[in-house]
Amino acid sequence: MGEPNGEALPVRPWRHGLHVLTGLIIVGLHAAPWPEREVLVVGLGALVASLLLFDLARLLHEPLNRAFFRAFPRLLAPRDAGRPAGSTWFVLGCVVAVATFPPSVATAGILVLALADPAAALVGTRWASPRLGKGSVSGSLTFGAVSFLVLLPFAPPVVAGVTAVATTMVEALPRVADDNVLIPVVAGAVLWSLLPLGV
Repeated sequence: MGEPNGEALPVRPWRHGLHVLTGLIIVGLHAAPWPEREVLVVGLGALVASLLLFDLARLLHEPLNRAFFRAFPRLLAPRDAGRPAGSTWFVLGCVVAVATFPPSVATAGILVLALADPAAALVGTRWASPRLGKGSVSGSLTFGAVSFLVLLPFAPPVVAGVTAVATTMVEALPRVADDNVLIPVVAGAVLWSLLPLGV
């Protein structure tokens, strides 16, 4: 979500755009008559495995890692140099959501990841604000607001609000796992657990 007060990370619109596009493509495939859910899970799982193998190869072979960064400088963050790329975690988070939750809940979680996270990063890096967890107040407020709007078509306002707040809190916590995995899983789990209450 960006860093506070003069420590802002550079804005990477190409990286954020790739995440938005990837999320929308996966949502579109999930909503389409074909492929079926099981086929989509297998396909996304195979993609994750391929990405992880490539990440392992480049992390073990420094010249390949440097070539990877030279080829895609606008799509990579410095932290990707020593760990699997953000795109790998992104697809993994999506496949977990698709495999775990009903279609509408999985779609909602993926859309929160694809739309709220990039919006929060852009705002958090452009407008300095006090630190909140590992990000900033402006980034967290943006994440929560966009999450709420994304979730409204899928849930009553109270459920959408609680889910947005819970996901924002988890996103702001010091990193225990990659946000690209945590966000769709947490959003989906909270939404799925609250929907039967009908509030």
